[in-house]
Amino acid sequence: MRCLINCDKVASVSTRISVTTTCTGQACNTAKYQWQLVTVNSNGDKLNVIILTRDKTETDLNLPGIIIKDNQLTQLASSLFYLLKVQVSQDNGPSGNAAYQFRMNAPPSSGWCTVKPETGEALKTKFDFICSGWQDPDKPLMYEFNYKTDNGLYTVVSYGSVEHVTTVLPPGKKENDYVISFEIIVTDSLSAAKRIHLNIKVGCFWQALKIQVSRCFFAFTYNSTTISAETLAHKCTELYMNYHYGSCQSSMKEDFNNDDRTVRYGLLLHRIPWPRGSATYQEICNLYYSYITGKYGKPIVVFDVYEKLSTKNMPQGRPTAGKVGATVTFSQDMIVTMKKDQFLLNVNNK
Repeated sequence: MRCLINCDKVASVSTRISVTTTCTGQACNTAKYQWQLVTVNSNGDKLNVIILTRDKTETDLNLPGIIIKDNQLTQLASSLFYLLKVQVSQDNGPSGNAAYQFRMNAPPSSGWCTVKPETGEALKTKFDFICSGWQDPDKPLMYEFNYKTDNGLYTVVSYGSVEHVTTVLPPGKKENDYVISFEIIVTDSLSAAKRIHLNIKVGCFWQALKIQVSRCFFAFTYNSTTISAETLAHKCTELYMNYHYGSCQSSMKEDFNNDDRTVRYGLLLHRIPWPRGSATYQEICNLYYSYITGKYGKPIVVFDVYEKLSTKNMPQGRPTAGKVGATVTFSQDMIVTMKKDQFLLNVNNK
């Protein structure tokens, strides 16, 4: 008999135990296995029989090996041991016996872990995780702080002897009411672990900002103040970095699509006819402003920015048959000297 998993003489309560046997010869094809778990003292005297049931093991009880699930056995007094025995019999012939003796190590106890605050904003609120009071004779104790991401992987925020950590978190899923399951694992030097689960509500709350965009959206509002292109580029980059996680991204897109005060520039630029004659660019701008404010009030105008070779703008370029308009550098009082369609052929003019 030999141990495969959790094989220290002082085994961890929080880890499964796997033991197997080796049988050679023709008789092994019809061998029958019967497993038994008992407690013994330091002299080897049997004290109690522990009934092994299928809900305590990951394997059937008539196989050459056995796996006992984690957290099924408790720590015994220092003078007591567990003895795992197997009896191997055959229809005709002698039977055999084997045994594996071990002790169990209990996980850390008597402590607590908390988080403050319990709700907050994604990638903005700083959550403080504090653990205290954990006791175990097998030191040092180690603390792992982690959470599960949307793709099913675990992100480890901190691992080590530090009992306190401060971190920001991504948003929870909308279908889960933005709740993230955060896990703290306290482990002793023999790998016995205690797991603590904390539910934290981490929302997007993008409506609280004046401008919110997902991925590479530029946005600006028509009001008394003018937002420069440099400011817009900075905000776009900042928002893209801070809100690229799926939950906020999908939430923002949904809110943009459902907001009747949100206007996309693609249709807007082509919707307004330009006057013939000697109109200035300021007058053209005023036409757009009057149309938008008259129809929508004070909307958000969203500019969808695509890479030059993206699949989105390739279809947009097909009707132009490869034509590209001239780049125009203009001031407010400059007279418009080209048609609207020619002006919009150049993406830089947009």
